[in-house]
Amino acid sequence: MFYYPNPNQKITLKQKMVLAVSILVAVTLLFLFGFTILVIAIAGGLITFLANLFQGKRKPTIRPAAKAPYPPFHQKRPHKMDDDDVIDI
Repeated sequence: MFYYPNPNQKITLKQKMVLAVSILVAVTLLFLFGFTILVIAIAGGLITFLANLFQGKRKPTIRPAAKAPYPPFHQKRPHKMDDDDVIDI
């Protein structure tokens, strides 16, 4: 439709109008597609928000305190100041 064997040939007004209308239709379709996705995302967020708002209260999840794998040194025997500077091998 837009192939011209002669490069000096002018584009007619009808062809310019068809080109402009086709570009406008393409941009309109892209806008409608993007707007539709936006509306769906907003509706999904609103539904999720309302479902969370009217949901019953949940119990808080509290983990029990874990025991240390290696208890502190002072629990096994009393700490002496003399032991601070000596490395036992």
